[in-house]
Amino acid sequence: MPTIAVPNVNLYAVLPQMELLVFGLLVLLAAAVSRDERRPLLNVLATLGLVLATYTSITLWGQHGLRFDSGSMFVADRLAVLVNVLLCLGALVTLMISGSFLVAQETLRGEYYALILFAVIGMGVMASTADLMIFFLGLETFSIALYILCGFARGKVLSVEASLKYFLLGSFASGFLLYGIALVYGATGTTNLVGMSLHEDAVYLYHNAIPTQFPWNTLLTLGWGLILVGLAFKVGLVPFHLWTPDVYEGAPTPITAFMSVGVKAAAFTAFLRVMTTTGLFDLEKWTTALSVLAVLTMCVGNVVALSQRNLKRLLAYSSIAHAGYITLGIISGRSLGAQAVLFYLVSYTIMNLGAFAFVVFAGAHHEGNLTLDQCKGLGFTHPLPAAMMAVFMLSLAGLPPTVGFLGKLYLFQSVVQAGHIPLAVIAVLNSVVAVYYYLRIVVMMYMHEHSGHDLQPSRSTGVLAATGVCAFLVLLLGLFPSKLIEIVKQCL
Repeated sequence: MPTIAVPNVNLYAVLPQMELLVFGLLVLLAAAVSRDERRPLLNVLATLGLVLATYTSITLWGQHGLRFDSGSMFVADRLAVLVNVLLCLGALVTLMISGSFLVAQETLRGEYYALILFAVIGMGVMASTADLMIFFLGLETFSIALYILCGFARGKVLSVEASLKYFLLGSFASGFLLYGIALVYGATGTTNLVGMSLHEDAVYLYHNAIPTQFPWNTLLTLGWGLILVGLAFKVGLVPFHLWTPDVYEGAPTPITAFMSVGVKAAAFTAFLRVMTTTGLFDLEKWTTALSVLAVLTMCVGNVVALSQRNLKRLLAYSSIAHAGYITLGIISGRSLGAQAVLFYLVSYTIMNLGAFAFVVFAGAHHEGNLTLDQCKGLGFTHPLPAAMMAVFMLSLAGLPPTVGFLGKLYLFQSVVQAGHIPLAVIAVLNSVVAVYYYLRIVVMMYMHEHSGHDLQPSRSTGVLAATGVCAFLVLLLGLFPSKLIEIVKQCL
């Protein structure tokens, strides 16, 4: 009688995701039996799950890249650990700024917390795999959760519109990506990134240790092109960015904050794995394609942001521009470029979460849609939150002594060392343009009298604590970045 081989798996490698899944199910169960409209227990359960997953992820740091199986279906290496911790901390900040906002908007329901945990699971899976099919499963897991979260305020037209737009365009992007994976599989015979290394006219299949010439180079190029289209949509690269401002504006502000950092962290980590494992971006045609996307993204994001009066839309176009900056690190190569991307992802996560936390604070009773006019005089009526917002704006603009300055310096240095001088010049010019609309917010807060708008800022200690912690980290890492740089170097 034939025996069935039982695969040798290591559950410790996926323990953080398992913990998040268990706590997500507990939240759903508690929501079903809870009668308390504000349901503080659900927030506590979700917070405990994220804290436990963060701790477990940190314990994996010294395990030298545990694998779930004998292949690369799920790899808990240091890159995955750093991104998982970043995602969990980003979700924790999101929970801190969510409670009072959802109560004020009368949209608090129990499944909100579970969906955030499920989104973190999908993002973590996407960042931890070197297999294209598992990568797709992770992407769809967090995408479905975000489609629902964007439309969570069902009574708000903008929220429903945001969810529908994100769902329709995201579905098309997922179709492109899946079709691209199918073409790459047809060309290489594997979906495992470790099992393929791409060159101009050949595919080397390392699993049988014999270089195999592959003549259908067009098929392989088309496959990777479709995959990059799907990834470009997720991070908001031009011309795949059109969903970003409308979705950011319509979604509940805490979800906008979470989307703006979590999706970028997961998707750009996937970019890094493709770059370091396959050598795809060593080819000139792919470097050229990404260079065009990066330049268009930086220019469109920064120029259109100049005309925005709504802070969420302004930060949406800012997010598009920052995606262009990060893409420069992918172009720069495997060593310094990859390190610069990771450093920038960490710094961007902190300063962008802080900026959206301020929007939640000041616009809690305006559905989070804060305008520039409503910011007038906030430096005098609410000096501490306004000072923290000024720190975030200086950091996003790339001015010292913030972590945003070091992130851009690190990134532009990698571009110069890779020999892409024109790209570095364009990036610096775009940064100069961005200074205008970031500092305009500071000017509104400190150099104009109070506008007279009936603002009712949030009194939640969670919102203020989240804003304060982010502002503190922006300054701390800007003044003492050596530890973060050391961690980033150990990841690659």
